[in-house]
Amino acid sequence: MLADGLSTVLGLCLKSKTTGEIIPAREIRTILVVRINYRLGNTLFLTPLIKALNRLMPDCEIDVLVGSTHMAPIFENMLGIGRVHSVPRELLRKPISLIMKLRNLRSTHYDLIIDPTGISVGSKLALAALRGHRKLSPKNHRNEWLPVTHAATISELVTHSALKPLELLKSFRAVATADEQRLGIVLTKRETDAGAVLLRAALRDQDQPICRAVVGVFRDARWDKKLQDDWWQRLTVATRSQCVLIDILPHNDARPFSDDMPFISANDVRTLASCLSTLDLFISCDTGPMHLASACGTPTVGLFRTTSPTEYGLLGTHDVSLDPSLFSPEEIAKKITHHLDSLALAA
Repeated sequence: MLADGLSTVLGLCLKSKTTGEIIPAREIRTILVVRINYRLGNTLFLTPLIKALNRLMPDCEIDVLVGSTHMAPIFENMLGIGRVHSVPRELLRKPISLIMKLRNLRSTHYDLIIDPTGISVGSKLALAALRGHRKLSPKNHRNEWLPVTHAATISELVTHSALKPLELLKSFRAVATADEQRLGIVLTKRETDAGAVLLRAALRDQDQPICRAVVGVFRDARWDKKLQDDWWQRLTVATRSQCVLIDILPHNDARPFSDDMPFISANDVRTLASCLSTLDLFISCDTGPMHLASACGTPTVGLFRTTSPTEYGLLGTHDVSLDPSLFSPEEIAKKITHHLDSLALAA
């Protein structure tokens, strides 16, 4: 409510001066993409746009401004990426440090600054404060106060939060390719090999066969007793002959699902990604690790209990988004086992 009120007041006092001109890609050499958010999934939702910008302007350096410092490694090894800046939450409680941070960012004059969503007040304020020859954001009546030079209309047919930023390509008179409509993280061979070593070690510790398919499971607060009782036991029985289930823990302090279930614990986003990339299938509620697995190219099953798959669903070629409220526990377990069978046939 406060954010909406602030946008309304600013909209009455200020008016942006947008132009309907196409942005000439050949004139853009430096870009800053601003998305001050602290969630893993929302940060990963920037990767389709970054891939598209790099294709359109392969000689351009793309800087990114995100929320958490822990999210910066997501962009390592991506083509076109320059510097990744962050605004940690603790910085918001230190006005002087925050002003110094913005002052340092203002020392760079970008050819183009992009707010890919137009919904974050922090990103809007950064867009307004930082120096750019051109500024681009989605067209929105709440954003009329922003000093943007270009505003793109987001089609009502585009509902997914990771695909909406691709609508900004209209300002270049361009469209996204099929690959650019999927999340992406670039892992080195050394990282994927390290993930495979961690996986084999976890399986050996529990005397589990390495030759069978390995299915990772991630549990957060939404993975409650009801979900566990409803279909988890059914899934365990149904997949016993075809795969090994492994618990993916978000940090070292998390407790494994059971004493006899193998598990892997990862403290940083790239170690977690390297582990997820080695799995044959990953199952999770709608979480950041779910989107990270999809970005790695790992076939993923997402269980959307509180969020909409239309807005936050999986985008990978071999991903499946399920709403547990629409199916019985037996049907969910059967859909997952059938998906695992189809992946084995396609391999």
